[in-house]
Amino acid sequence: SIAPSAALALYDEALDMAPDRWPGSGAIRARMIEPLAWCGRLAEAEALVSQVLASSPDADVEFATLRGLSAVYGNGGNIAGSIDAMRRAMAAPGAPPDEVSRQRCMIAQLEMITNVITADEARRIASETLDRSLDSGDFSTQCLAHQVLGAVDGVTGHWSESVGHLQHAIALYDSGRVARVSYLIPDLFNAIGLLELDDVAGALVASAQARVRYEQHGALSQLPMAYMITSAAYLFGGRFDEAITEAEAAAAVIDETGNRNFILFLDSVRAQIALRRGDNEGAQVHLANGAARLASGGAMFGTDWLFDTQAQYMVAIGDPEGALAVAEMVWSQTGFIRHWYGSRERGTFIVRLATARGRADLAREVTDSLHEGARRSPVTSAAASALQCQGIVDDDPDALVAAVALWRSSPLRPAFALCCEDAAEVLVRHGRQAEAITLLGEAAVIHADAGASGEGARVDAALLGLGMRPKRTRPSRPTFGWEALTPTEIAVSQLVAEGLTNPEIGARLFVSRRTVETHLAHVFRKVDCVSRSQLAVEVTRRVANG
Repeated sequence: SIAPSAALALYDEALDMAPDRWPGSGAIRARMIEPLAWCGRLAEAEALVSQVLASSPDADVEFATLRGLSAVYGNGGNIAGSIDAMRRAMAAPGAPPDEVSRQRCMIAQLEMITNVITADEARRIASETLDRSLDSGDFSTQCLAHQVLGAVDGVTGHWSESVGHLQHAIALYDSGRVARVSYLIPDLFNAIGLLELDDVAGALVASAQARVRYEQHGALSQLPMAYMITSAAYLFGGRFDEAITEAEAAAAVIDETGNRNFILFLDSVRAQIALRRGDNEGAQVHLANGAARLASGGAMFGTDWLFDTQAQYMVAIGDPEGALAVAEMVWSQTGFIRHWYGSRERGTFIVRLATARGRADLAREVTDSLHEGARRSPVTSAAASALQCQGIVDDDPDALVAAVALWRSSPLRPAFALCCEDAAEVLVRHGRQAEAITLLGEAAVIHADAGASGEGARVDAALLGLGMRPKRTRPSRPTFGWEALTPTEIAVSQLVAEGLTNPEIGARLFVSRRTVETHLAHVFRKVDCVSRSQLAVEVTRRVANG
């Protein structure tokens, strides 16, 4: 099993060596389709599909072509088309039995996350596939079955079990006994699982390792998902500048490859950060971009996140009734992924909003679901979210103070800050103003550290309402000039001055070349430089001047 980019080079060399009208050329072209799609060359791959199918191919060539077509559609965001192509491949006379088994298992994963079949049905199919592959010693099928079982456990909220399956799949994938195909991505699902287990650092390492693997293999179509996970990890961890940088790097590779599967997530991340920084107009732009993509019939992944953020925007512009309608709609339509990533954040937002609007029924329904999620995956953020919502619903300050204590040990700092605000509001109603002021102070520090000026302004208003003068925890970072650079941008600038290339800087800082490029674009804009050489001169001058 070799990397897709290497496979394409060998196939090209074979075609160059082949005589004109050699009958084996069709088989080689058919086998080029999936690596082309995997490498982000979707238009070339789709053209090759049409060319091979028009030639009345042999049965085995027809199967390889249709399987390649499923990769073209899947990597391009057309999940329904990918499933249809897989079914056509399974029905082709030349379909090998082991491939039919794998295609059926992969269809189960896709149909589960698009609400065509239930998680129980997907689990049954994947379990049966795993049992058969264990009996036959088929490691490739075992790897896929563990991946699908990991996805099933994630969708149903059993994240520890999910990561167990996914790490088993990774071990098989790394053993050298598994054929590399574009639908085997257990390392990316594993990064999501680690994030849901509150292991932000582990998720960042796992997504970075996956990204390096795919870049080395030339499998560019997998990169948007890796960047999306990294951006989400930074978002949940309160490192908003890094989250934006990763989202912008993802957008660049999406434009390069045409894989638009995760672009709605990225629109949502950027809109959420704009809202937290008080930039409602910027948030509206990102939301409008996402809505336009959705209306054009693009990939649906991330639709729930986009509408979650739309509801948050509506609250920010003073339309809580409209926000609740949108939030309730999202809740009702995402039951099949109730405990999937992002569900805890969605739940606490809905409970807060529903309680404020007198919808105790909805608030209690969501709180019960969060308690169930905490039972299935007893990690700090799950337990803290459930207890936080219970305190909001019951107007119970002690429950909220206990939730704050749980959040304090979590790496998810923005969620901790919001819980401090929720607790402070209820504490004030119960005459416990001193405790409320202390918690608001903690929230202010976290918002300031994240550069969340919009959320900081909300905390300032709450403190003023209690007769307290808000403390300036740190001056806000300016927009332009050297003082506007983030710590990572400063590090990148210094390494440019040392003469390192972008790949070398990426290796030094454990980020991708594209992330370095995005950091440099931000640096050039902030300090008004137009080239690396100019930046290097300016950095050297500043160091010399102390």
